[in-house]
Amino acid sequence: MSAQAYQFNGSKLKALPPMAAEGEQPVQPVVIALCGTFNPMHTAHICMYDAAKAALLQSSATDAMQRRFAVLGGYVSPVHDAYNKKGLHSFAERAEVADLCVASHPELAVDRWEGLQTHYIRTFYVLEQLEASVQNWYAEKEPEAFERLKNAGLRVRVVFACGGDLFSSFFVEGCWPLNLLQRLLDSFLVVVLQREGLHKIGTEAAYLLHAHSEPPMSQVVEGTTFTLDLSKYKFYFGAFSSPNNTSSTTVRAIASSTDSTEEKRTKLHGLIPDNAIDYVLSHYGYA
Repeated sequence: MSAQAYQFNGSKLKALPPMAAEGEQPVQPVVIALCGTFNPMHTAHICMYDAAKAALLQSSATDAMQRRFAVLGGYVSPVHDAYNKKGLHSFAERAEVADLCVASHPELAVDRWEGLQTHYIRTFYVLEQLEASVQNWYAEKEPEAFERLKNAGLRVRVVFACGGDLFSSFFVEGCWPLNLLQRLLDSFLVVVLQREGLHKIGTEAAYLLHAHSEPPMSQVVEGTTFTLDLSKYKFYFGAFSSPNNTSSTTVRAIASSTDSTEEKRTKLHGLIPDNAIDYVLSHYGYA
């Protein structure tokens, strides 16, 4: 499919919040974005959205800028096929599983822009495009509320929600082009979700210890030297409300095992939403 086939889906987005009363801190409306391979999507991905939302809503009391957040919804953005990770199923299959996984979720939808491009897209540009799509949707659907928001110096912002593993990669020399990582951090809020027992920089305490004990990273990009000090940024941290260490690797292993179909269904129950099980078995059910 081509990029021209893309259509933004705003059907699950909530209405813009009312403006703050005089003397109250303004409410910052946000949309949460989850990026990744989703090969296939599973319940832990859904828990990531719910945990990111909870972290933002709970942060109001401790936020240094005294921001109050209103979470309007969220999007799953499966990576482009050209990411070329071993065992990566087609974007069409991964997006279809994601659609099934979020079908009954009241706030979470799938955004296909990333996967419908002609080439692999870096995360910064995915978030930038999503924020532009969200702005355009509200400008069309709620023009008066959108104009009031703009007059107050606010906009609907995209929040990048990531796991501790991805967040840890921010600190690995050469893993991210520093010019794009800097643009991402300057442009978008980031919520980091820690799953129990995983990823040493996935908590706020670990981040502060590491960021303040390591020198800023430097990298030459196209002849220009970029220096990035991650300790200068505000990150939001959250955790799953209950343990969920489901992984796409586990789901694929069950689907492609020699177990009977009923045994596979039983094992997949709880790992992926029930309405996605048959599709996963039919498309991932081979070695």
